[in-house]
Amino acid sequence: MLTARNALAQGIVKVLDEDRPALPAGPRRPLLYAVFTANADGTPGPFCALVSEHQIARHPERIFADLLPAPKPAPVTPETPLKTVLAHMTAAHADAVPVLEPSGEFIGAVTHISALTALLGRTQPPAAVQQLEQGLEQDHALLAQRAERLGALHGASLRLLSLLAIHNVEQPLLQGAIEALADLVHARYGAIGLLDEAGALTQFVHTGVSAEEAARIGHPPEGTGLLGVVIKEDRALRVADLSKDPRSVGFPPGHPPMKNLLAVPISQEGRVYGRVYLCDKADRTPFDDEDEKIVAHFADALALTLAYHRARAERIQAETRNRAFIEAIPDLLFRIRGDGTYLDYKPAQDFPTLVPPSEFLGKKIMDVLPRDVAEESMRLIRRVLETATVQTHAYQLPLNGEARDYEARIAPSAGDEVIVMVRDVTERRRAEQQMLLFSSVVVQTADSVMITDRNAIIQYVNQAFEQITGFSGAEAVGKKPNIVKSGQHDADFYRRLWDTIERGQAFRAIFTNRRKDGTLYYEEKTITPIKDPEGRISHFVSTGKDITERMQAEQENQRMQLFLNSVVENLPNMLFVKEAKELKFVRFNRAAEKLLGYSREDMIGKSDYDFFPGSEADFFTANDRKVLNSGALQEIPEEPIHTKHMGTRILHTKKIPILDENGQPLYLLGISEDITDRKKTEDTVLRLGRILDKSSNEIYVFNAETLRFVQVNQGAQLNLGYYMEELMNMTPLDLKPEFNIKSFNELIDPLRHNRLDVLTFVTTHKRKDGSLYPVEVRLQFFPKEAPPLFVAIIQDITERRRTEERLNYLAHYDTLTGLPNRILLQDRLNIATGEADRSNRLVSVMLLDLDRFKIINDTLGHDAGDALLMAVAERLKVCLRAGDTISRIGGDEFTLVLANVAHVDDVARVAQKIMDQFIPPFRIGGRELFITPSVGISLYPHDDKKIENLLKNADAAMYHAKDLGRNNFQFFTAELNIRAAKRLTLETALRQALERHEFLLHYQPQVNLKTGRITGMEALLRWQHADMGLISPMDFIPLAEETGLIEPIGEWVLREACAQTQAWHQAGFRHLQVAVNLSGRQFMQKNLLERIKEILKETGLTPRYLELELTEGILMHNIEGVLAVLNALNGHDVTFSLDDFGTGYSSLSYLKRFPIQTLKIDRSFIRDIPGDADDVAISQAIIAMAHSLELKVIAEGVETVKQLDFLRANKCDGMQGYYFSKPVPAAAMTQLLQEDRRLTVRRAAAKPRAKKRKS
Repeated sequence: MLTARNALAQGIVKVLDEDRPALPAGPRRPLLYAVFTANADGTPGPFCALVSEHQIARHPERIFADLLPAPKPAPVTPETPLKTVLAHMTAAHADAVPVLEPSGEFIGAVTHISALTALLGRTQPPAAVQQLEQGLEQDHALLAQRAERLGALHGASLRLLSLLAIHNVEQPLLQGAIEALADLVHARYGAIGLLDEAGALTQFVHTGVSAEEAARIGHPPEGTGLLGVVIKEDRALRVADLSKDPRSVGFPPGHPPMKNLLAVPISQEGRVYGRVYLCDKADRTPFDDEDEKIVAHFADALALTLAYHRARAERIQAETRNRAFIEAIPDLLFRIRGDGTYLDYKPAQDFPTLVPPSEFLGKKIMDVLPRDVAEESMRLIRRVLETATVQTHAYQLPLNGEARDYEARIAPSAGDEVIVMVRDVTERRRAEQQMLLFSSVVVQTADSVMITDRNAIIQYVNQAFEQITGFSGAEAVGKKPNIVKSGQHDADFYRRLWDTIERGQAFRAIFTNRRKDGTLYYEEKTITPIKDPEGRISHFVSTGKDITERMQAEQENQRMQLFLNSVVENLPNMLFVKEAKELKFVRFNRAAEKLLGYSREDMIGKSDYDFFPGSEADFFTANDRKVLNSGALQEIPEEPIHTKHMGTRILHTKKIPILDENGQPLYLLGISEDITDRKKTEDTVLRLGRILDKSSNEIYVFNAETLRFVQVNQGAQLNLGYYMEELMNMTPLDLKPEFNIKSFNELIDPLRHNRLDVLTFVTTHKRKDGSLYPVEVRLQFFPKEAPPLFVAIIQDITERRRTEERLNYLAHYDTLTGLPNRILLQDRLNIATGEADRSNRLVSVMLLDLDRFKIINDTLGHDAGDALLMAVAERLKVCLRAGDTISRIGGDEFTLVLANVAHVDDVARVAQKIMDQFIPPFRIGGRELFITPSVGISLYPHDDKKIENLLKNADAAMYHAKDLGRNNFQFFTAELNIRAAKRLTLETALRQALERHEFLLHYQPQVNLKTGRITGMEALLRWQHADMGLISPMDFIPLAEETGLIEPIGEWVLREACAQTQAWHQAGFRHLQVAVNLSGRQFMQKNLLERIKEILKETGLTPRYLELELTEGILMHNIEGVLAVLNALNGHDVTFSLDDFGTGYSSLSYLKRFPIQTLKIDRSFIRDIPGDADDVAISQAIIAMAHSLELKVIAEGVETVKQLDFLRANKCDGMQGYYFSKPVPAAAMTQLLQEDRRLTVRRAAAKPRAKKRKS
């Protein structure tokens, strides 16, 4: 078996790794070199690796250590089978492998040729072997030829290396090199292109193209195609056919055709210096590996040359820069040896050496410098040499009789030398001391200092800035000054600021800034631009003084001045100022202008003699001089003065001099109060006092502090039974048992604190004999009196209270049966439904109507009818529980409310119980009377939740019971809602009625019962529908109220009535007053006052001829708001009447509070007069009460002469009703006026006596 020992190659040369290769001439030169590590004595050491002549040819300038292959092929042992050795060479892509003994001793190498020779020698006959040897000899000769070419290339490369001695790579040398290279590889065309650092082409040489062809081409290749790939990727490129390579960009016009290309980058250690490329070999074959290796070797040699030249140029440039840098250093430089010897120096630019150079060069520091400076310098030099760190030395030396400050920096240099840089810092130290002083001043000054750069970025702030603004230096530096911007200055302010400082001028202003905590402060600031030596603005310095307290004081002073001016101008009394010398006016307020009738422009600069009669002017002047001479305040209780427009007025004047710092008068200040009206009032009060003292009302004046009586009129003494002397030792608490001192003070506290002008309340007074009586107290406070006083006017309201109690009872209870009336029924229903909601129970409403009661009433008389009604009431009471309610709501109708009902069957049982109560006869006046009821029932909440709807539903069910034959009870059902459908139809028509002009007004005359003449009329709305005919107001007015249509309808009525009345006035009937009803919804309009005024103005009707009729319900809603509107209208002479009085609340309190001129007695009280005793009593009470309150009374619904006689007998003021005229259209009313129709005036009949009722 063949082994590696059998195939060892011949001619292997052993060399050391530090040797340079020297290729021997001749065909038998070795192909392999065995490289060994050199021992210290120069003998070969351990084996390193094998190097082929091909590797040497590429890099002939390198030593063997730099030519070792990487990776190295692993060695084999001599006994390794040859087959294994060949496989190993193939796997390692190696031309040869070393053979080592197990001890590591190198014995040779195996190559492909030596292995093949060994194999052939064993397997082939001698002739074949000889033939193979001849083939190998030929191959070897070819290799020798190629090596010769590499040798030539090596020689060319060495010639390129000779360029290293030349400072610049000259164009002719490059030209010769490319020509030699083209000849070497037999290329028809070749070129070298060198690039600069940026990749731009700087040098270009070529061969193979004539000068004429180059001129036609015009420019060298730009390197955008294949040549660019070589540069960008730093690798060689071979192209067999340029026309087929997609990367080729073609040739410029005039360029000779080229087919193949070999391009190699000129690069060294990743840095590309250019490219070398050749085209078209002479034998028209493509470039091969050997060509590429030759060109690559050439490119490497050229790259090495270029790298050297560029490195040398960079070094020369760096040395030049260093020399310039050293020369630019203004300091004194020394080169000193470690023992302190001065070796060299560079003089300083601005200061001399301590001694001439001849006296210190070659000498030691200890011999030149003072001992202390020299010792410290040597210590630092030794430290620098030991630690290789820079040391600093500061010291002083005398120079020309002056101590100068120096600073030396000692740095290590080559060997045991140091470089010492010495700087004269005398001026810097002085500047630093000055700067330190300046910094101390800036830091400690109370004014804020801020320094910014040219771009307004804060560079420095002092402590005062931090204290004033609240921003720390760390928070401010790096920011802009707008961190304290308040927004109080406009853009124009900042524009002026920048315009000023940009011109290099200082800007001064008062800034309103904002601290960090958000509070504002005022700063008197100066911003100064700072310029550099070239005159350019480099910084801005802002200095400011916090003037917040001063500004606030000035602002407060301004506010106070404005306040004082406002006080002076708004004083109700005349204020004037005269200068002391000539007594001419210098100041006047508005009150003075208003009083005297002259403007201040008329008065300023003139004296009293220019405006007032001589005697008056003499009087004023004499008093002025007296005040100025005395220097004291003078008061003139009364002085007459002639005004321009109000005649003579009486003034109460006070004058006082205004003195300068020396006590001399400068001005005279006068304040005059016009007391003309007060004088008149005082006279009136004296007369009034005598009248009030005789008044039957009690009038008290008591001290506001002690509460003791100061004055009491005779009426109070008579009512109370006390003498004046007794009352003077008493207080209001002695008369008012309902109050103690605490509650009384709480009562009058709103007066004391001006929250009320007048306090009205009702209480009880106690007479001397201990009896009590009710009083109404009207109390006022007079704080300006000395001492402050309370004045009380007290009215004994005993009779009024009795009347109110009676009217209150009449308002809530039926006078005949004593049962609750409709108003109280509503209250009870509200309570019952509320409880039902909480307990989830039912409420039943029963409406009971007596069948054919009118027959009994007409047949047996009203007394019998009244007796029957009372008997029915008693029987109904038996049927109900304690919590249920039975009421009489008018005539023969009763309403029963069953509260807290569990089931509808309970209601049916009660209804049947009621029906059973009517089975036995009623004994009335010795007669037995049989009567039956018809009862309608509605349930809450089943049938409805609204009380009025429950009543309506019960009413509908009751009429249904009558339709079924009477004497039964019926529950409300859904079928009864036909009325609702009718109502909907009515509502739809109502919404169109106004725009269709379907409304018209009828007028019912109002007649004076004394004269019988028409004094006015009530405007009554009518609706004439095209299909439904004339519709009653009772049908559509409630609907209009509910839907809100009453507002536009009401406004139309008001405008139409005012316009028609004005037309009658213009026709000669100027005394007529028209009464127009206002609904509650109309009265709630916010613009009611404005609308009424507008209508009056539009129609031209004088306001006093318009009377607005109100119901009691309107007055009871939002009393204060209603009162305000009524007072406002009454202030415009519009009058008011209270309609349907007695049917509602009938409270006397609003009769007293509201500006009502007329009461209208409801027709329900007139209808049964004189037969109904209750109606008679109520009507008489209403008339008497109204007259006591000085109100006019008009009775409505007068239809009979008996009713008329009753009203005349009781001194009723007026009437309206069918007895005189029904409501008629405007034309018919005009005819009544033209005919001067009157009511017959007859002697008043005796007051009818009401029939006695049976008790």
